[in-house]
Amino acid sequence: MKREQITRSRLRAQINAEPIEGGVCIFCPTEISERLYQHFATKHISSLPPRRAIFSPYYPLHELVVTLSLDQALAEIREFVGGLPEICYERDAA
Repeated sequence: MKREQITRSRLRAQINAEPIEGGVCIFCPTEISERLYQHFATKHISSLPPRRAIFSPYYPLHELVVTLSLDQALAEIREFVGGLPEICYERDAA
């Protein structure tokens, strides 16, 4: 099966953050959810472990809930993605 490489810019487009009561819900590809969770844990930012989220026809998503403002969460996501290699991960092509 053909593999596709997910770059930082593509990953940025796949991560969404939505404000909720008491924090932000971050939707991200399952391949990086645990690393994003560890990013928050390392910085002592309160978050819930990743769990399966809404179904996407293109790629499976996880959601993480963090106790930050939307602006702070977006800044943390930018920092996290910026610290990854240009090719973040590979997966089977759809």
